[in-house]
Amino acid sequence: MTKKNSVKKKKKKRATKSNPGSDVQREIRQAAARFESFRGEPAKYATKVTLPPAPRVLLTIGECTGIMYRTRRDGQVDNFLHHFARKSRPTLCCTPDGKRLYLLDGAYSVTDRGIEDTG
Repeated sequence: MTKKNSVKKKKKKRATKSNPGSDVQREIRQAAARFESFRGEPAKYATKVTLPPAPRVLLTIGECTGIMYRTRRDGQVDNFLHHFARKSRPTLCCTPDGKRLYLLDGAYSVTDRGIEDTG
């Protein structure tokens, strides 16, 4: 008589999926908090945007040494110019049709003080 080995089968645990809506809500709260600390005023609303598909090919333009932008901070509209430190500079790229710009890599963060180098 042959004895059968009894092997208990373990139940497979289902992968828990997060609700994509909750991820979006978390990102909206995070964006609102960064907006408020950066701009010095409360975020009043969020706008849904449709992003174009990520390009498969980019043209490297070169090293981005600085960026100039206009925004309202603490109730005043002003122009700001950030010069990237040598080790923090991102690479400036564009789509093959030349219609969209991208900053790739670099070592910087957007904080309540503006763009800050971290490299």
